[in-house]
Amino acid sequence: MTVERWDDDRLDRLASMVESNARVIQALANAAAEAREERQEILQLIAQQQASIDRQQEEIRGLQTENRRLIDSILNQRDRPEDNPTN
Repeated sequence: MTVERWDDDRLDRLASMVESNARVIQALANAAAEAREERQEILQLIAQQQASIDRQQEEIRGLQTENRRLIDSILNQRDRPEDNPTN
């Protein structure tokens, strides 16, 4: 088994790689944190849009109900002979 010498040059290169790796790890951690924040903002936007869609659907349902009542009222008036002058 061979024993490698750890000379100053080799130690310097190793220290340089360790520093480089530390910078990369920090950059990745920063990017991950930024991605989490962006995801959170997107999820909040989606929630706001869903709430808006829910309100619009409720309004549409109300309008549909009102339309059905009006149509029923019109049809009932047409079907009553005393209110229909053509009979």
